[in-house]
Amino acid sequence: MSKNVIRRKSLEPRSPSEADHDARDGGVQSVDRALSILETLAEDDEGYRLSDLAVRTGLSASTVHRLLATLESRRFVQFDRAQSKWHVGVRSFTVGASFARRRNFSTQAIPYLRKLRDLTRETANLAVVDDEFIIVLTRMESREIMRSLTQVGGRVAMVTSGVGKAVLATYSDEDVGAVIRHHGMPRLTEKSIVRPSDLFKELEKVRRRGFAIDDEEACMGLRCIAAVVYNDCAEPLAAISVSGMTSRLTDERLPQLGQTVREVAAELTVALGGVMPAAKSA
Repeated sequence: MSKNVIRRKSLEPRSPSEADHDARDGGVQSVDRALSILETLAEDDEGYRLSDLAVRTGLSASTVHRLLATLESRRFVQFDRAQSKWHVGVRSFTVGASFARRRNFSTQAIPYLRKLRDLTRETANLAVVDDEFIIVLTRMESREIMRSLTQVGGRVAMVTSGVGKAVLATYSDEDVGAVIRHHGMPRLTEKSIVRPSDLFKELEKVRRRGFAIDDEEACMGLRCIAAVVYNDCAEPLAAISVSGMTSRLTDERLPQLGQTVREVAAELTVALGGVMPAAKSA
């Protein structure tokens, strides 16, 4: 009596082009996973254990370890054996620094950030927009007690930050709507703006006064006041801001601080060869 045997289906030999295609797909996937690991490591200066990285990236521990070994050999990550934690490596800094060098206005902006810091006694920040997110390029730290919400190189949604709202105020309503559709309006605090209609009203205020305010919308206890720096086409190039605790950035100080930030932003615009947009008639 014959037995019922489940036989594997014979496979047709793959052509060289098919094999090359699979290899390319696997290579792209590995690159994507490695970049995901780097992005995760950049989120926390304290570093991550292997098991934590696996959870955060959704990859198996063996896959994460294999990719980390490759990244370590190229010095993009480094391993702290004392704490058994992985950190961003020196090569990641070198590559990332080229971003700031390409935007060579960072160095030119330093004296103006220092001036803004000294005039306000608060932390001064320089940020740019990248893929509808705000990235902090550099800052001049306040000598006062300060909690920094976003570290240098950190990304934050445009609708949740002062610098983001300053830039959004230069956009058309259609472009602002596109940003909202792509990234939503997260409620980070009880003061966060979470309705598009409220955001559009706020952006009208920003346009009238020339500066934006993050009033504890991203983190309770912290305020940020920002204004746009323009390029030679009168388009937003970057934004500068001052940030500090609400106990120092009081309601009474906000108008004067906003005026100071706006004036320094205009000075930096001129220094970089930019052009301030023409004032719209009422």
